[in-house]
Amino acid sequence: MQQTGRFVYRTPGGLTVRRIEPAIGAEIEGAQLNQPISAQHAADIRQALQDHGVIFFRDQPMTYEQHLALASVFGEIWIEGVLPDKPAVLPLVSDHGDFNKAGGHWHSDGTYLPVPPAVSVLYCHKAAPLGGDTLFSSAAAVWESLSPAMQEKIAPLWAKSSMNHIRKVKAESEIGVVGQIQQELGPKIPDWAEHPVVRVHPLTGRPFVYVNEVHFYEIIGLPKEEGDALLRDLCDAFRKPEFQMRWKWTENAIAIWDNWAVQHYAVRDEAGPRHVERIMTHGLPTRSLAEERETAAA
Repeated sequence: MQQTGRFVYRTPGGLTVRRIEPAIGAEIEGAQLNQPISAQHAADIRQALQDHGVIFFRDQPMTYEQHLALASVFGEIWIEGVLPDKPAVLPLVSDHGDFNKAGGHWHSDGTYLPVPPAVSVLYCHKAAPLGGDTLFSSAAAVWESLSPAMQEKIAPLWAKSSMNHIRKVKAESEIGVVGQIQQELGPKIPDWAEHPVVRVHPLTGRPFVYVNEVHFYEIIGLPKEEGDALLRDLCDAFRKPEFQMRWKWTENAIAIWDNWAVQHYAVRDEAGPRHVERIMTHGLPTRSLAEERETAAA
């Protein structure tokens, strides 16, 4: 890695990486993602994602096949099955007065599933003329901000998550959308799933807080009042600006984020049409910090 400035560096393959905020985010220049991606550039991009949690590219016009090839750099493709001609894509189309139904809350994608997806690759076909930004928050930074006593308290805990919980935090006007998603995915969605409150990243080894406000509803083994308060405090920590960055979309821009250790929030203030499409990759089974410690001690 070649340093070209305090917060800018070049990768072994010659890409320029510019950090966006201390806790999270980097923009990358020098890659042409609508062309075959070399092994070195693929390795550089994967490393940048591990280092910064979410990475961005601008001016990358691409077809569905090129979007698919880019996502394949990060693993096995997740099939959404929503669009027959683009089976891996989830389209997110919104406009002023008809905002993004998936927005408005901090979350990671698919945490209501036993094995949530690992990486999300979002491509912007059309950016709103104003508004429609996306915020990202580092779950590793949230963990590191906690006191040692709180870290020890939550390390062994597990929590329940569910798609049904979205019904409790979404407006009545959006309940039909949640039901439609459940119907489309059918048996792929269980009634609920269990995840550790603190996961260990399978690639970096860093612990991170894994609960979010839109899917998680119960801390297992704690009295309801105590568990609800703890869950609320942990979810609220993601709102701290110190752990966040904000991305302003432009046409043909791409965001790639680590769906394990990053939460995102789609801001619902589009002043015009916005059309983005997401492709994800399959994740790995959940592993808690407590389990990692036990393994290391054995």
